[in-house]
Amino acid sequence: MISERSRAFWQAVSAVYVIDDPASSSQDLARVISTDPAMSARLLRLVNSAFWGFGGQIGSVSRAVILLGTLHVHDVVLEESLLYGNGDFYKTMNFATRGG
Repeated sequence: MISERSRAFWQAVSAVYVIDDPASSSQDLARVISTDPAMSARLLRLVNSAFWGFGGQIGSVSRAVILLGTLHVHDVVLEESLLYGNGDFYKTMNFATRGG
């Protein structure tokens, strides 16, 4: 059985690959995010917050992805993976680390 931490990690990896793929669409990204209830909920809470000030209630992940844009969605995905992932996200994604 896959743990919640592992699931969050692999969902985040999948989402980042979709974001980084120039041939993917916002619908592709929404489809990946929609498979993770926690990530979907976090994204919907963000898009419906007073900070963004969108009129009305945004109820779909695909609409949230379009309104927030990939940069902000990328940040939500990273946050979700760091909070609930297994800590190997940066290593798997080949991000450079400082100081060795």
